[in-house]
Amino acid sequence: MKNYILLFFLIVGFHLSAQNHALILNNAARINIDGGAMLIVDQSSTSGIVLNGTGTGLINSEAENNRVAWVINNGTGAYTIPFGTNAGVQIPMTYNITGAGSASGALTASTYPTSVANMPYPSVYAPAVTNTGAQWIAGAFVERSLFCADRFWVLRDLGRVWATKPTSSLLFTYTDAEIGSGNTITEANLQAQYWETNQWQPGWYDGFPLLGANNAAINNVSGINSSANGNLFTWILVDNTNPLPIELLYFAVNCSDDGVRIEWASASETNNDFYHIRRSEEGIFWETIAYISGAGNSNQPLYYSYTDFEVKDKDYIYQLIQTDFDGTQNTIGTKNIHCSAFGSNHFTSSSVNIYSDDDNNIYINYFSSQNETNIFNLFDITGKLIGSWTLNSNEGMNHFVIPVIPISSAVYLATFQQEHLITSKKIQLK
Repeated sequence: MKNYILLFFLIVGFHLSAQNHALILNNAARINIDGGAMLIVDQSSTSGIVLNGTGTGLINSEAENNRVAWVINNGTGAYTIPFGTNAGVQIPMTYNITGAGSASGALTASTYPTSVANMPYPSVYAPAVTNTGAQWIAGAFVERSLFCADRFWVLRDLGRVWATKPTSSLLFTYTDAEIGSGNTITEANLQAQYWETNQWQPGWYDGFPLLGANNAAINNVSGINSSANGNLFTWILVDNTNPLPIELLYFAVNCSDDGVRIEWASASETNNDFYHIRRSEEGIFWETIAYISGAGNSNQPLYYSYTDFEVKDKDYIYQLIQTDFDGTQNTIGTKNIHCSAFGSNHFTSSSVNIYSDDDNNIYINYFSSQNETNIFNLFDITGKLIGSWTLNSNEGMNHFVIPVIPISSAVYLATFQQEHLITSKKIQLK
């Protein structure tokens, strides 16, 4: 069992009330928590931590595993932890409970500063943060750390878990230094996002706004509420104008019978006005060959395709560019291709796109040159057949969704059989 050690280093002094177990910080008293220690406040009242006198006292943790544990149980009200920086600047956070949790539960909270690249990421308490980026094409991230405040807040109920989480909202305080110093942030735009499983929520990919209300005059964001899990997540503050507006599931460029076929799919879209496709022979001079309207806002998978008929037997480069309603443009894919002979089908493994979502649905998207019957098989890592599906395809683009029964979290092998090609791909199912 892990031992918790509490180290106090005081500037002025603190007082622990024997009557109500409150931690009272007199004047500029400072408590430093270091070495992975935990400060336990065994007082379910909001007065469990009190600032007296000048009210300039603070608790300095400044590392993910230096924590304050407040045994709140089924208490309600505004629980403020007077965090402070190494420089002695107060940055209090408030856990405001409007609906009590179950009778036994404790908030464990820590906060710490980062580099301008938001490193190191929180990794001690699962789920570990793996990026401050945004996903465009599945598996590829665009780094967004310069639009994030240089600080994380890590909230959990480890050790004394609420069976029913409280209904709550949050307030986080930041310093000017943590949003300047090389970042690209408009302070009034700061709002909150939280890390859930393997990505930041909510925001750029599902059409929902970021959380909380910014008060730049006093450097805080308040009213933050994920409406889930008692808000016990890892949190960061982000400039709300810069979360990316679209998540692209795939972008493919393939030879077809009569030209070059450009296909892409989005998992969701936010403020997406339109796409345009550019073509070049050498990558210097570009010609726009098509404009395709976007969906504006959508949280459903959307499929797009365009065939470029005006091509010859030579190398081409294609770019897919997305434009927001405010005119912001993002180049979200560049592909090279050479189609040597039109009139015959040039299927490659990239002609078939197979991927899964968090609900274990499997999506299969592909172009077929004729009406045909295809077979989709799913195998586990030992080669055991999990399931087999017969798919009746039509000439042109085909989209199938295969709902999968709950199975063990693992990597599986998917195979898709066409008339002259078998495509194999590994996919992660949970």
